[in-house]
Amino acid sequence: MKIFITCLLISIIGIQAHGQTDKNELYKIHKLLQQSLSSEGKYTVYGSTKKNVIRNFDFKNPDGIDTSASNIWKRAEWKNFLNSVDTSVISNYSLSTAGKPWFRNIGKPKHILVFAPVILSADGNLAISILKLINTLGRASTSIVYFLQKENGKWMIKQDRTISITDFS
Repeated sequence: MKIFITCLLISIIGIQAHGQTDKNELYKIHKLLQQSLSSEGKYTVYGSTKKNVIRNFDFKNPDGIDTSASNIWKRAEWKNFLNSVDTSVISNYSLSTAGKPWFRNIGKPKHILVFAPVILSADGNLAISILKLINTLGRASTSIVYFLQKENGKWMIKQDRTISITDFS
């Protein structure tokens, strides 16, 4: 009985540590993208992900009008990854840990940054992240997809592509 309880406790601790690791990986990706946009202005980051941000992205054929042979999603590993994505199992999550927001928002925003949930490959080395930038003044928005790869334990943006632009003026 003691062995069973010990194994159960070790399993629970392992599951919690795995959950923290996943959350930490998600944080790293979101932070990398937010920092890559910081030169364009300050953004208020919405406090949780929004799955509907992925609605304009075609996982099976991400080319759109950009059919360049050099696009990263044309590589076999990326094709396999994108073709394996099941959007029905993607769910939103909070951009905070233990009630502490990942991003500090100050003042009245001119731009709002809304992240879709990050989608990781089965091996954890590839990821796509889609975000939406909303201009609160004119209510225009832009959706961008980022293709990321883990190199030497660090996430790197390998390519990005605008997938939609909306102007409500």
